[in-house]
Amino acid sequence: MGDSEPTRISWEEASRLTGIPVPTIDYATRVGRIARRPARGTLPSLDRESVLAWAEWQRELAAQRQARQRERQDATAAGRRLAAASRPEDLLLGPPVGGPWMSLPAAAKRLDVGVATIRRWLDDERLDGAQRSERWVTKASVERLDVERRTDAAAWVSLKEARQIVACSDLVIAHLVDEGLIVQRPGHRGQPSISRESAEAAARVLAQRRKQVTEHRRQREALRGRNKPPDNGTVWLSVKTTALLLGLSESGTTLRIRSGTLPATRCGRRWWVRREDAEQAAAAKAFELRREDQ
Repeated sequence: MGDSEPTRISWEEASRLTGIPVPTIDYATRVGRIARRPARGTLPSLDRESVLAWAEWQRELAAQRQARQRERQDATAAGRRLAAASRPEDLLLGPPVGGPWMSLPAAAKRLDVGVATIRRWLDDERLDGAQRSERWVTKASVERLDVERRTDAAAWVSLKEARQIVACSDLVIAHLVDEGLIVQRPGHRGQPSISRESAEAAARVLAQRRKQVTEHRRQREALRGRNKPPDNGTVWLSVKTTALLLGLSESGTTLRIRSGTLPATRCGRRWWVRREDAEQAAAAKAFELRREDQ
């Protein structure tokens, strides 16, 4: 019984005693920081002395962390004070001396882009700027870039605009680029990359091609109509049907037509034979075969 006296406490009692949450006490128990005995039903199993020693160790660690954090904060504040004291007074506030300047938000609004884009253009030297307490951009470089972008927008279009100009799909645009009919420049995704002039020229070429295809289809339809047999009330047979009736090949039947031994009419690119003529030719061939057999 003495083993279950105050020398042993439960997880909840350890939490109330140390002010540390139960999950943290459970973790310390599982990693061996707090001693415990095997569970005996509902009897407390944590060693009170090891709980108090572990709680003291935790408080020391927390105090050390707070001290290191205060040291870092003090060092950062001291560095900032030293940097501010080492800079000339005119670098602390306001734009640089000379020339009209614009802040980054004002330049972004003028060019209709984000502030991050203005910073990137400053890094790429597309804009002229200076660093004070904040970055500033020269108004002249902003106006120059604005003119360049307007000129660029007139000469280059996006893929969506190119689709509308050429009146085709993205796949056709890619094929036209491969053919060299559309000029595409390299650049980042947000920059128009297709030449407006080449897109308009490609639209004319594509319209001409479509016109040629339509004309070719019309000619084929007209030719298909001319290949039909005459519409005069007579029953007409094709060369293939006539060849089957005569027991000949199509080439042999065509040869007889061209030699004049088999009457036929040509319509377009096809020969047509009257059924009466084909039947007479078949009857004549059958008669000759019977004579040969006799």
